[in-house]
Amino acid sequence: MVELTFQEGARLIRALRMAFPSRLALKQVIFNHLGQDLDAIADDDTYCGVLVRLVAWVEAEQRTMLLVQGARKINPASEWLRDFENEYNRLHPMATGGLVLAPRVLTNDLRQQLMSALLRLPVTDSFAGRTGLLLGTPAQLNRDESNARLDLERVLDQLDGLGRMGSGEWPLLMVIDNARGYAQGFAVENELSNLRDTLEQAYAGH
Repeated sequence: MVELTFQEGARLIRALRMAFPSRLALKQVIFNHLGQDLDAIADDDTYCGVLVRLVAWVEAEQRTMLLVQGARKINPASEWLRDFENEYNRLHPMATGGLVLAPRVLTNDLRQQLMSALLRLPVTDSFAGRTGLLLGTPAQLNRDESNARLDLERVLDQLDGLGRMGSGEWPLLMVIDNARGYAQGFAVENELSNLRDTLEQAYAGH
């Protein structure tokens, strides 16, 4: 069992409060992903008290990462939750089923550069086109069909957390390689090539 330090618990509470400003919003996460009624877990008068009791409960039940993963699915755009998950995975690499988690190489700056480059490709305007960029990568990803930016952000963040595939390829690099096929003749082609080189260097040694 991985136990949160006091500082980690405080960061998780802050991340949840920033991602879900109201108790009602958080109740959806708890019901959908933990199968529990938040009021039964933490029936405090203040939202801060609810969050403290919730974090203590998931720790006791060994369901901390299930809470974080569920919260990330409901609010994948939250930088607070993403940063907490990344830091938690870095400090506790054996927390999920005894498997060492993959290195995460997308810094906020790299993520924004890659997002910007991909969104300039006409192929990303449609859900089918964005799906084409995932050729060869793991198929079961949490997607958003109606919002191109959110869809790509979810895809990149999930692929960033995956390890090297059986073929020896890194999923993020495969997406860039697929995108470069659609980028021929566009100014963004060189930008994608440079981003691929940067990420490949970041993966070196893993």
